[in-house]
Amino acid sequence: MDNTLLIQNYSRLKTERTTLDSTLEAIRRFFVPHRGEFFRDVTTESEVDWRDARRVFDNTGISSADRLAANVQSALTSPSLKWFKWRFRDNNLNLNHNAKTWLEACE
Repeated sequence: MDNTLLIQNYSRLKTERTTLDSTLEAIRRFFVPHRGEFFRDVTTESEVDWRDARRVFDNTGISSADRLAANVQSALTSPSLKWFKWRFRDNNLNLNHNAKTWLEACE
């Protein structure tokens, strides 16, 4: 590919992205106002705009985003499944009945 073609393609994509950036910033401001900036490097606490949440007059978007995240997590991860099983490093302890009973009680 030619270098000029790559640069033109990059410039075109960057221009298209600026429209999306402003839309995503508006979503961030009203749905997750206490999270960090998407497109700005914040290196110190004094750079954070703590008054950003004051622009939110209705918390419907914030609570809806929280409920969506909780529903997605519960759909993906079943709480009834065992996620792990304890074991000892020493295989002799894994064969010991009292040690296995104790590990099962810890789970």
